Amino acid sequence: MLTVLAAYGASQVSPAWASRYFAVALPPLLIALAGGLANAGRLGVVGALLVAVIWAADGAPAEKSNVRSISEAIAPSLHRGDLVVSTQPEQVPVLRYYLPDGLRYATLWGPVGDVGVTDWRDGVRRLRGTSAEHDLKPLLDRLPRGHRVVIVEPIVNDIGRWLAPWTELVRVRSTEWSQYIANDPRLTAIAVRPPDVEPGNNLLRATVLVKED
Repeated sequence: MLTVLAAYGASQVSPAWASRYFAVALPPLLIALAGGLANAGRLGVVGALLVAVIWAADGAPAEKSNVRSISEAIAPSLHRGDLVVSTQPEQVPVLRYYLPDGLRYATLWGPVGDVGVTDWRDGVRRLRGTSAEHDLKPLLDRLPRGHRVVIVEPIVNDIGRWLAPWTELVRVRSTEWSQYIANDPRLTAIAVRPPDVEPGNNLLRATVLVKED
C-alpha cells in the first residue's frame, strides 16, 4: 500500500497517474476487508451488502477511448500500403488491431517494425531528438502518389494531463507534425474523424490525406 501511495504522491508533481493503477492495491485491501467483515457479525453483513450495491451501480466505462470508432470510420478509405502515423506511439498496437491488414505504421520515432508492442526504452530522450523535418518528411517523400497517409493524434481537452515529460513531448510534437502535414502541398485532406472536439479523456483524432503529387 505504501508503494502505491508513494507513486500516487510523486505523480502529483509530475503527472503520470491513471486511476486504474489503484487496482494493484485491490487484492490486499479486499483480504483486509474480508477479515474485518468476518468478525463484524450482522454489521459486517450489512456493510458487505452496501459495498455490493455501490459496485453494481458504478460500472466500468464502455470504452477506454474512441480508437475503435475512428478506426471503423476511416477503414473503408484505406488500402494496402497506406501509411498510418500515430503521434502517440503507444496507440500503434490498438490501431493495428482495429484497422485493416496491409497498412504501414510509423510514430514520432519513425517506421514501426513490430506493431504488437511499444518500445519505451529511453522514450523521452529519443522523443526529444525527433522533428517533423527529420523523421516525418522522409515518410511522406517515400509515400507513392495516390496513396493515403493517416495522422492520428491525441485530442487535448485537459492541459493538466499533458504536463509530464512524456505527455508534454507528445502534445508538442503532435502539434508540430499535424501542422507540417497540413502545410505539405502534395497532401489533400479527405476525412477527419471525429470532425469536432468531443469532451472526455484518452480521445484521438484521425485525419486521412491523399498524396496527389
